[in-house]
Amino acid sequence: MLFTASIVMRSCMIDRTGFTRTESAHQNETEHHPRLGRYASLDSATFKASVRTRKEEAMNMKKEVSEEDILRVFAEEMEARGKNRKLVILDVNDLMVEKINSVNGININLEQLCKLADRCLSNEWLEHTVMGVGKYGRLSLTTTGLGVVRSRQRKEEALAKRSSWEKALDYTEDHKGLFLALAAAIAILGLLLYWFAG
Repeated sequence: MLFTASIVMRSCMIDRTGFTRTESAHQNETEHHPRLGRYASLDSATFKASVRTRKEEAMNMKKEVSEEDILRVFAEEMEARGKNRKLVILDVNDLMVEKINSVNGININLEQLCKLADRCLSNEWLEHTVMGVGKYGRLSLTTTGLGVVRSRQRKEEALAKRSSWEKALDYTEDHKGLFLALAAAIAILGLLLYWFAG
């Protein structure tokens, strides 16, 4: 009886020691894992959250602001004030940069925004209301610029109202070249199999 108890105790000690060594080895491997890097000490949920955050940051970096985003600022200000385009006069400055960045989730600077404003001015989407206040000061939306904004808004509303079937058709239409190439590849593969099999 005493001999059996001694064997059981020794077995438990071996199991416990083995578990401790395994856990320690796993911890060392995790701490020095060359591929995990600074995520090595994170648990699975935190690691996935960190990766998801990095993916979102990468997607945000791919977003590009356009001239329409500047025009949209003027249009939104018109709606907020309840005034027509001639009475809404804005400057292209740091405040506009902050607003566009917050809305689009990107990070552009004033110089980049001024280049877009130049295109708006050259296309006569924006116009100067007062002379002598700088190139990007006291600007207002033109009739043409307002039309560009409204056209974009109607397009976005129409896209949002599409059914799943319409979205599928649009996807097929946008990628019909890919589908044709895939069909041709399958046909060629079928002919080759028929040729060699026969």
